[in-house]
Amino acid sequence: MKLIINWVNDYPCSNGAAGLFALLFGNNSDDNRLLNAARGLLPRVGGEAAWGDVAIELLEDCERAIPLPILVWAENNHEQRGACFLLGRLLRRGLALAKDWAIKWCQIWHKERSANYVLEPLLALTGPDERVRNWSLRWMVDNWDVNTGFLVEKLITTFPSDTEVLSITLQWLEDNSLHKSWSYVWSALHKVKVQEGLTVLTLKSESILRACASGDSEPAHDAPVLGASSNAAARNLEELANAWYSIAIAYRKAEREVDAIPALIKATELKPDFANAWQALGVAYGTAGETDLALQALLKVTELLPNEAEAWHNVALAQGKAGQPENKVATLKKAVQLNPSFAASWRSLAATYDQLGQISLALETSQKLVELKPKSSEYYSLAIAQGKAGHSEEQIAALKKAIELRPRFVKAWQLLSATYARLGQIELALQANQKLVELRPDDSQAWYYLAIAYSRAERSADQISALIKATELDPQFAKAWRMLSVVYTQIGQKESALEALSHNKIVLGFRVVRLYLRES
Repeated sequence: MKLIINWVNDYPCSNGAAGLFALLFGNNSDDNRLLNAARGLLPRVGGEAAWGDVAIELLEDCERAIPLPILVWAENNHEQRGACFLLGRLLRRGLALAKDWAIKWCQIWHKERSANYVLEPLLALTGPDERVRNWSLRWMVDNWDVNTGFLVEKLITTFPSDTEVLSITLQWLEDNSLHKSWSYVWSALHKVKVQEGLTVLTLKSESILRACASGDSEPAHDAPVLGASSNAAARNLEELANAWYSIAIAYRKAEREVDAIPALIKATELKPDFANAWQALGVAYGTAGETDLALQALLKVTELLPNEAEAWHNVALAQGKAGQPENKVATLKKAVQLNPSFAASWRSLAATYDQLGQISLALETSQKLVELKPKSSEYYSLAIAQGKAGHSEEQIAALKKAIELRPRFVKAWQLLSATYARLGQIELALQANQKLVELRPDDSQAWYYLAIAYSRAERSADQISALIKATELDPQFAKAWRMLSVVYTQIGQKESALEALSHNKIVLGFRVVRLYLRES
């Protein structure tokens, strides 16, 4: 290694030096000798692609600041063809200098087969720049056979009213109906051109139906087929299933879950072991309110993937919606048996035990969840379970832990205050309510609960101040006006009590009028 480093250092521009060093560096990028050598060489060498690879490898180890040798190499060589991939990485990092370098590179090399690695992030960074648009369109025409999907997606998103961009997007969707990026490009089109998107989706459905009907035979010559991929689909059931699945995904991206159901049914008929399609079908049925069908589809996933905890978890959720809590418990147990660290299943299991009134099991499960995920939300759930089990001290401890992890956890402060009040620890309850007001000074409810805490502590003046603040924040807060009138009465301030009571009646009157107007 030392001999190679010394030779490359002495003759960095020799034939083969760039490739040799890049190969060595790529396999040993964490070696300090090579790292130091790379930093020293980059400012001195030319724009061969191999030196660009070395710069990329060096960049991978730097999450924040970009090392100066990389910037120097890019500045010196950004008009060279070999700078392509490094420029793409720098653009994705959002480097302002890289935009100017990339534009100069594209002026020379935008027809290159690898130019999309620069054009895609450049288009995302520059927005509607006509030069980048023209380069992108020209590159696509010259390189139609490579993966142009991501560039098409960015073009239609950036130039939604451009007729040429729309035309090439429609052409790409027609010629690539089975491409893995099809649903993403279609989704981008549908967002900016709803009707065109729906038309494309309809045409694709019709094309696949023709392919299904034709079996292994070639489609009729007069049948408009979406590209050569339709012929392949007619001969390959798996491709056909994937095509139907991509249609379903497109519908889901358009938030038309129910419309995805026929396509998913077709995908599962063509490919009965298509687990992703069965899963999507279960979700779609659930959205449509077809609980039993959703459960059947999700159970099919567990047949195909019996060792996948998430598959069993999804079945359990469907069982819950179907009103089968006992079955849900059994299924969730299966999920956590397969994956003991699956927090979502433990959480759902605790909630189901609570629903069934099995408090001790709910508590036990909540404790397990806290062990797996010691987060504020899990400690809060544990505190609720402790409260239902009558373990007040443990409930307080769990709430304190939740607040320690998340000091501005409003619900935890509220429950802590209520727990202290239930235990007769008035001063501690008051302190918790004071913290709530500190966290939410513009929340009339927080001031109202503080007033209740002051009432328990027999501090009438402070209670009145808190209620006045609550009514200032919400002049239609009837409960606050009512409590204020009661407090004034108790301390003998009858005029103030009557005034507060009149506000309460006005508020109630407004509510009656609004209700009448709404119903009439």
